[in-house]
Amino acid sequence: MNLNHITLHVTNIVQTKAFYLRLGCREIVDTPHYVRLLAPSGHASLSLSLTEQGSCFRSHLYFETDCLADDVARLQAVGIEFTTGIEHQPWLWQEASLFDGEGNKITLFNPHTDAGDMRLNPPWKVATA
Repeated sequence: MNLNHITLHVTNIVQTKAFYLRLGCREIVDTPHYVRLLAPSGHASLSLSLTEQGSCFRSHLYFETDCLADDVARLQAVGIEFTTGIEHQPWLWQEASLFDGEGNKITLFNPHTDAGDMRLNPPWKVATA
């Protein structure tokens, strides 16, 4: 499994986006409530999701796998409980989710089902200058 994406829940999306742009990240998606950025090097991405002050949301980590069913079965065999089974999502991949002991959400996904390169090149991608 490859750590491919992290979503941070933030209360000030404008300020947080500006911080990560100064770090060298590049915009992929920009909406008032959701921003996706490409890391300065490599293929990892970071999302910022607007949440209300005092919310209990934590981080959301995404692990990419070519063998989603096998990895879910392997982890279940060692006692890891998933909160969802493998589901086909409208953003064009299959995924299964669980939580770690601190409340951080972890999603295993297979982007190769129908998604192609949608994570880094969605139809709603920010136009580059």
